[in-house]
Amino acid sequence: MTHAGIGAQPTLIIPTLTPVPTQMTPSHLTPATGTPPGFSSEIIQVKFREGTDVDPPEEALSPNLRDSVANIRRLVTLSDQELERIGGGTFKLWFEITLKPGTDAAAFLNDLKQLPSVEIAQPAPLPPPPP
Repeated sequence: MTHAGIGAQPTLIIPTLTPVPTQMTPSHLTPATGTPPGFSSEIIQVKFREGTDVDPPEEALSPNLRDSVANIRRLVTLSDQELERIGGGTFKLWFEITLKPGTDAAAFLNDLKQLPSVEIAQPAPLPPPPP
């Protein structure tokens, strides 16, 4: 039965399957940067596991990852005392890593996630466009 009209011949549509390139898996990643749309390909946010020595934070990274870092800073700028006072001690483990120009963000992120000291690693969200 067809919805195209009385007497219309049904049409059989066969989709063609195109292999998805490895750098495109999962499908929400953009091929040029390996990061999802709306996220930075230059700034990474990372949360280290509880008990990781993050003073200085560069020491929590492997040497090959440190070579790709332009800057690393704590994501939350409150003092340790203030964080403890408000019960936000785990925020001391969140950092923002700015990559050196030309660094493959997807490869960096993949290698970062392999470190046993890393709990969460993700591209930083981009600010929303102005209205």
